[in-house]
Amino acid sequence: MSDGPRVLIVEDSRTQAWQLSILLEDNGFRPEIAPDIARARELLRTRRFELVVTDLMLPDGVGFDLCRQIKSDAALRSVPVLILTSETDPANVLHGLEAGAEGYMTKGRENDVILARVREAISRGAADPPDKNLPPLEAGFLGDAFRISATREHLVRFLLASFEDVVHLDRLHLEDLRELEAKNRELTQAHADLAAANERLLALATTDGLTGLFNHRRLQDRLHEEARRSIRQGTPIGAIMVDIDKFKSLNDERGHAFGDEVLRNTARVIADALREIDVVGRYGGEEFGCLILEAAKDEVIEAGERLRAAVEAARVEVKGEEPVRVTVSVGCASFPDDTDNPNGLFAIADMALYAAKRSGRNRVEALARHRFEYRPPREEAPTSVTLCGDFNGWNRPTHPLALQPDGSWRVETVVPTGRLRYKYHLDGETWIPDPAAKIFEKDIYHEPISVVVIRRP
Repeated sequence: MSDGPRVLIVEDSRTQAWQLSILLEDNGFRPEIAPDIARARELLRTRRFELVVTDLMLPDGVGFDLCRQIKSDAALRSVPVLILTSETDPANVLHGLEAGAEGYMTKGRENDVILARVREAISRGAADPPDKNLPPLEAGFLGDAFRISATREHLVRFLLASFEDVVHLDRLHLEDLRELEAKNRELTQAHADLAAANERLLALATTDGLTGLFNHRRLQDRLHEEARRSIRQGTPIGAIMVDIDKFKSLNDERGHAFGDEVLRNTARVIADALREIDVVGRYGGEEFGCLILEAAKDEVIEAGERLRAAVEAARVEVKGEEPVRVTVSVGCASFPDDTDNPNGLFAIADMALYAAKRSGRNRVEALARHRFEYRPPREEAPTSVTLCGDFNGWNRPTHPLALQPDGSWRVETVVPTGRLRYKYHLDGETWIPDPAAKIFEKDIYHEPISVVVIRRP
């Protein structure tokens, strides 16, 4: 160890104490460390130090207390004291002057500034005692009163050092602020880029790439959203299914590029034919699905006819090809007219669409609710009754009838708005016409479209 000036470092942070100790030792000083005021007083009684550098906040007091103890001890008052702190509170500066400290230094200063302050403090030694004939300077700050007995020279040096540290910290804060603003700009730009990327991903996930309409998944999501709103608000809602007639033939005859143009053109025409509040998407293949919001059943059917006519009036043109007239078949469904569950509207509209295609295409069809009821003779006493047949479209469904308290069997379902004809089928052998068959507007089928099968025990 060198024979340089001995410096007592009073600091409870091991890291900061060792950092300062290494800096001083590397520059010819002999530092020693005390973690608190008690240990510092022990060392001061046994060793001679040329300088005490004390932290402001210590486990057993504050640095001002240690400074007062040193300045009140005749054997120690000649040892200069530097108050070391991470704060630049003006009240602390006044407290330091009041306690008799020779200097005030904020943590985090550059090494050359720390060394310069240490050398200056050792070189100047303890401040001259104040003139006893002069009254102490009284100062107030934020309600606190201070009595400062420092000489003018001591006062000026102390305040200049404090001011220099404040300016330095302000400069650092300004640099930090500028860096923070730059980081914020980068973060804002990154957030904007991320939002744009998310929008692109959302568009890819919810948009049909060929037509630009919603895809099947997003269309179903919108159906569920609007279904909840319709139930909550008690407003009607309709669904329309649209299928391009004989699209496969167009693809086979003109090629897939022409077929793609037919899909794009039809999508544009359908979207333009609907209201702004309505929703349209590509359901799959050559089928499109539409949600007609806040519309009764007759308004849904009118919307279906409007878009059917718009598609028929348009012409698909591709360079080098003859213009082609395209038609569509349309199926309509409405809540609450056709179902008690609006989430199933597309399924019902699809059944109506199938009826439109079976009826000759380029037309609009809707379904109607119908109650099937069978009152068996008392002697039959069936255990179950099932309705089956092609009355509901392509899937030839079966519907079990429920036994009623009056002994009849009933089921309610949707059927095409044509002449409804069905028979009862007893024991798998006997066919009996239903005398109560409901007659609708038109007869679109050539065969009985449903039967009721009665199974005995």
